[in-house]
Amino acid sequence: MKAVRNMVNSFAELKVCAETVELLKQMGIKKPMPVQEQAIPALFAGRDVIARAQTGTGKTLAFLVPMVERLDAAKPFVQALVITPTRELAQQIAVELKKLLGGSLLDHIRKGNTNLGGVKYLVLDEVDEMLKQGFIDEASELIAMTDPERQTMLCSATLSEEVQKLGKRITRNCALPLIR
Repeated sequence: MKAVRNMVNSFAELKVCAETVELLKQMGIKKPMPVQEQAIPALFAGRDVIARAQTGTGKTLAFLVPMVERLDAAKPFVQALVITPTRELAQQIAVELKKLLGGSLLDHIRKGNTNLGGVKYLVLDEVDEMLKQGFIDEASELIAMTDPERQTMLCSATLSEEVQKLGKRITRNCALPLIR
C-alpha cells in the first residue's frame, strides 16, 4: 500500500514569511516542490536534512529559503556557508540567493544596519563575469561606500575595454595590470 502524502499548496503553509513568499512569486515560483515540502519544515524545526533529489527538483531553494529566513543582518559575522564542487554551481546558487535577498547587502546598508566605510582591502573576482551578468552597477554602489584609501584587486579572465575602464576608475597607484 502506497503512503498518501499531504500536498502543500503554498510556501505560506510551510511557515515561510510573507516577504519571501512574495519574492518567490516574483520569481514565478508559487507552489513548493516535493523536496521543499519536506526539507523546509524540517530545517525550520532545527533538524538536519539529507535530501536526495534529481537536478532541477528544487533542492537549492529547499536550503536557501530557510537559510535566508534565519540570517540576522545585525550580526557582524558569517552566519552561513554553502560549499559546492564547482564554481558554476556556486554562481547558480548565488543568483538564486540574490533573488531571495533582493539585494540584501545594499538594503541593509540603506537601512543603517551596516556600512562599508571600514573596508581597507577590496577584491572584485571575475570582473568580466560581473560585467556580463549586469551586476556591475550594484558592485559600483558598494565600492563607492568603501574607504577611498583602500587597497583594491580586480581579478578577471579577460581584460576587455570595460574591465580596463573599471580598473582605471577604482584603483590608484596600480601595479602592472597583467599578473599571470
